[in-house]
Amino acid sequence: MSEMENGIKRVVSDDGSSSNKLMYRDKEGQLTNLLVDNAFTRVKKSGLHPVSKKPFYSYSVDGGRSYCWDIYGDDSLSENLDFQMSEHSLFSTHIGLHKAGILGDVELICTVPINAYFNPTTFEVNDNVIKAKQNHMMRKITPDNAALKTANIVSVKVMPECFPFVLQQLDRVETNPRDLVLGFDQGGSTGDIYVCDAGTLTPQLMSHDVIGFNRIINWIMKSCLDQGCSVFDAKEIIKAKSFGEFEGNIDALIKMIDDTVEDIINFIQREAGAKIQRIKHVFLTGGPSIMLKERLEASNLFNSEVKFYVSENPEFSLASAIADFEDI
Repeated sequence: MSEMENGIKRVVSDDGSSSNKLMYRDKEGQLTNLLVDNAFTRVKKSGLHPVSKKPFYSYSVDGGRSYCWDIYGDDSLSENLDFQMSEHSLFSTHIGLHKAGILGDVELICTVPINAYFNPTTFEVNDNVIKAKQNHMMRKITPDNAALKTANIVSVKVMPECFPFVLQQLDRVETNPRDLVLGFDQGGSTGDIYVCDAGTLTPQLMSHDVIGFNRIINWIMKSCLDQGCSVFDAKEIIKAKSFGEFEGNIDALIKMIDDTVEDIINFIQREAGAKIQRIKHVFLTGGPSIMLKERLEASNLFNSEVKFYVSENPEFSLASAIADFEDI
């Protein structure tokens, strides 16, 4: 069991704009994952939640405004590109720790986008970003509900998104050291590309664009405003694919999904440029990875020899790779 001798629990937190993916060892020593959908309201709520029948998760930080977590509420997801430095990222991590029953000392391993972790021009590690993230995640939060207890984050290690999954998979697949490989992480608000060679892992490019599936979730919620549609409901509609529960304009919804995928494909093509035909391996992370793999395979964007890699649980592929890398 990966728990330090002094009782400090080690936890991975892949905190993105759509959700926070936590990975840790449970009391039996089993590697466990937990998803916290990001849906916050600025209205302080007390008592028991009408659906979950549990106390509302409501917090403030540094004496500021309170935020309450409620996936069944009708507040939209954060579209803020600085989400991982926002109060929401801090709150969602503590909510996950509370739901997991981890309320003691915690050694946290969290993430920032790859083009923030590395300087996209020099490819050097951006120490200022890492330090800012560490300071942010160690801020003390105050529960508005006396029934809530918070974990004590004693240290923070910061990892880049996408890259740990690329490293993990390169250890498992057969490659030529001169092969170019592409890692692509599709989040709720952004898509991030990383291209390197398989031998020395020398970066060739990294880039990101404001492109994600949160806009679809928000569109569904606005379209179903009179039905009290929540973040939870909107995600379930997208997962269902049949859209049988959606009472809005189904053709418009399908077109929005198709257009979003097309924007992602165009972004990869634009950024990879002439390198795209030299890419031999594509590693995909993020919730939409399985659908993107199918679309990319059908797009003829890459050469015929390219191979695609998606984990069985793509939403947790980055957290899992970091847990493996850190020996959680």
